[in-house]
Amino acid sequence: MKEDTHSSILSPQNLQAILDTTVDSIVTINEGGIVLAFNKASERMFGYQKEEVIGNNVTLLMPEPYSSEHDAYMQDYIRTGRKKIIGIGREAVAKRKDGSVFPVDLAVGEVFIGSTRLFTGIICDITARKKSDVIEKENIYLDAELKAKGEYVSMLSHELRTPITSVCGTLELLAAEENLADKVRELITIAHRNSKRLVTLINQTLDIEKIRSGRTIFEKRPFLVDLIVQEAMIAVQEIARSLDVQLVNATPSSGVQIFSDSSRVVQVLINLIHNAVKFSPAQGVVTLSIQVMGEKLRICVQDEGRGIPEEFQKEIFSPFLQIPNNNSRIAGGTGLGLYICKTMIEQLEGSIGFTSRLGEGTTFYLEFPLYIV
Repeated sequence: MKEDTHSSILSPQNLQAILDTTVDSIVTINEGGIVLAFNKASERMFGYQKEEVIGNNVTLLMPEPYSSEHDAYMQDYIRTGRKKIIGIGREAVAKRKDGSVFPVDLAVGEVFIGSTRLFTGIICDITARKKSDVIEKENIYLDAELKAKGEYVSMLSHELRTPITSVCGTLELLAAEENLADKVRELITIAHRNSKRLVTLINQTLDIEKIRSGRTIFEKRPFLVDLIVQEAMIAVQEIARSLDVQLVNATPSSGVQIFSDSSRVVQVLINLIHNAVKFSPAQGVVTLSIQVMGEKLRICVQDEGRGIPEEFQKEIFSPFLQIPNNNSRIAGGTGLGLYICKTMIEQLEGSIGFTSRLGEGTTFYLEFPLYIV
């Protein structure tokens, strides 16, 4: 009675239902390579209905040169018993109905039912795994390349900094001389300005490499946000005054704290305020504000400039990006400032973002977790 129950459970219909629920493709063929069984997973994988495959040679599912070699291999195995795939398994290539090929793991088993020899192949599509392997290898090569480039840039920057700093200092001394012809003074001033820009570029490049390599040391502690906003505003005050731009602190006494590296946050704020002044019109206003939003704190720097064109907004934090600005009253920068700001703030476990409207201005903001005593 027990055996009868088992027999009914494992009836041909039920066995087919079991095969149709498997994730992998299962294909059964006879000695002549003719397909006898083709489950649902096979239909999904190859794009054929089983009626299109059963009764045809299994080479239908193989690209060249494998399809041409398959029958000869089968006959060789039947004649000699030498195994190349059967009972072993290996990676192979399969072909869909639409002609596209894809990598698979193929395991083939052999069974005798009476005097009839059958072969069952279990096929797993490994396209995703192959892509992942390729991406992993590419990332390894890319990381190695970036590391080599970073080390070279860092070394070159160190080598350049000493002579250019010397040149910059010499030009500064020359510019201070009283008995200079106007044209000579003008040329020295231009050379001095450009040498300072080069020093800034070298220092920023070194900053990037330090942050990337993890050599930047952050000294985190709780501090009042009001103090760093005030410190950053004082640092940019003279530039703002010279360009007739007013700096306004809209929340001078917020009394809130964050836990971070105050000197680095000030460095970022100075960069953002300087940019806001640079892109502001004469008699414009740059407003700083502090906002508490639940458990987050946001520091905003808002200008009244012309805004960031939409085509530049997605790449605004990319290195060396410079937005054309015919109205800017300060010489163009290096295009690294915002990139360094983003990299540094993310290292400090904060975030940076912006909103902008053409003709109305731009607001850059920093966000940090609120420090609650």
